[in-house]
Amino acid sequence: MSDLFVRSEPGDMVAFIPKDWFFVDVEDKLSSDVIAVAVNQDYTLCVVFKEIKKNEQIDDIVKKEGLIGLARTGLENNIKKSSAGVKQVGNFRSIVLGNNNFVQYETSTTGGAMTAKCVVYQSALNNYYEFSVFPMNFTSKELPTATEVESVYNSILATIKY
Repeated sequence: MSDLFVRSEPGDMVAFIPKDWFFVDVEDKLSSDVIAVAVNQDYTLCVVFKEIKKNEQIDDIVKKEGLIGLARTGLENNIKKSSAGVKQVGNFRSIVLGNNNFVQYETSTTGGAMTAKCVVYQSALNNYYEFSVFPMNFTSKELPTATEVESVYNSILATIKY
């Protein structure tokens, strides 16, 4: 991993990005919930860190359903924001890494040919976050293998502190 890191505005979440990756300046062109976007040097793999904006409805869902409800909310938000027809692939899955709890889900706009891996989590300050990694195919470079995507995903996930 590199020494470059993502930090939420309140400082309750940090994560590191892989060595030789860099942050993309999105110049307010993305939704205000996006904290950071980083890509590999080939522009074939991207990671996005987002805040899931709190409101009474989401707080109630998390209170009743836990992180599974937050994951469902994150998925619904991604479906709404995408005109590309995002679909869930597989089921929600709980992940525990040390003291950190996450719920993972996968999405695809290509019928499963390329998938995005997403996790949601709740910080100690009760803020909600989502981390996603997905391949990008707008260059002539070869796409990363599923094993490479999984390795990047797991490496970043292991660095998330909240």
